Amino acid sequence: GKKEEPQTLYEQAAKNRDRFLANNDYTSLPCLHKAALTDMALGRLKEADILLNRVLKLRKNFYGAGHSKVAFCLEDMASLSEALGEKSKAIDKLKEAEGILEKVLEPGHPVIMRIQKK
Repeated sequence: GKKEEPQTLYEQAAKNRDRFLANNDYTSLPCLHKAALTDMALGRLKEADILLNRVLKLRKNFYGAGHSKVAFCLEDMASLSEALGEKSKAIDKLKEAEGILEKVLEPGHPVIMRIQKK
């Protein structure tokens, strides 16, 4: 029943987010990506957008633009774009993700089929 506690937790999360955004520590990428997905689930779409763009940039730098982890980030960005009402942007992100995955996965792979159904 303490009303101050959620605000304190949110402030701690914001500090952690700032720390993630301020460095190039690639070991924190999974946590940063999960934080973005949590923001999406909680309706904090602007915050999620900032985090996903950071994840995408870091993954492209670390893995290269044609890596499957980049594609999965693009897929999540497409979901975010759709939630923001940016349908054409979402479609572009899905096409980009599909193009990457078609190069690294076999034709008819379930992940490619999932993207094609969106």
